[in-house]
Amino acid sequence: TKAFDTRETCKLIKNKNIYHKDTSFISFQEGFGNEDIISEEFNHSNNVFGGLTLQEANIISPGIINIHTNLPSYIGEWNDKNERTEMVTNILNRYGVPCEYDPEIKKRLWMKFIYNCVVSPLSALTDLYHKDIYNKDNSLYIANLIINECLIIANKEKINITKEDKKNCLKKIIQSKQNIKSSMCYDINNNKHTEIDFINGKIVELSKKYNINLPSNTSLYFLIKCK
Repeated sequence: TKAFDTRETCKLIKNKNIYHKDTSFISFQEGFGNEDIISEEFNHSNNVFGGLTLQEANIISPGIINIHTNLPSYIGEWNDKNERTEMVTNILNRYGVPCEYDPEIKKRLWMKFIYNCVVSPLSALTDLYHKDIYNKDNSLYIANLIINECLIIANKEKINITKEDKKNCLKKIIQSKQNIKSSMCYDINNNKHTEIDFINGKIVELSKKYNINLPSNTSLYFLIKCK
């Protein structure tokens, strides 16, 4: 599901009673905060895993999906250590989903989150493919403004993202020359609800805890909400 449907989906699972005490929950969704919602809904169970996938794809038509990469996915415990993590990782690998265990899944999710704060709204606002954005004048300057704001909040949230991590994040953005637009762009073009509240909107929400102004992310959040 999209991030804005996570809580209602959890409630549906509970109402239909289609889970038990050993059920594992893994979010591979875009945006930030899905794992916390799932954890809240299922009483902070240690069977909640954080997940991140580097697979890129878009839907051509019903049942027809164009996959752009064959990169791995990652999972890790969200609340407490869980001996089933290795088992879940092995199951995913066995059935054709390349997957690795990451004990620092929260940091990895923050890195993907920061990446999305740049590529999702910029593609959506310009209606450009990733490969056509970052060769434009000032695109990397704007990307850096967004990233630096996100890092301020990450550090406040006790997520240790180094200068080298930041360089890698920017490098990933520069190398994001795929012939595809962001899912947010496709959502806007198809008059669908976007996940902006769980991307730039989430970083703006977190900034209010610390009374910090984030002009770049706030502007992107405003512009997408106006679409």
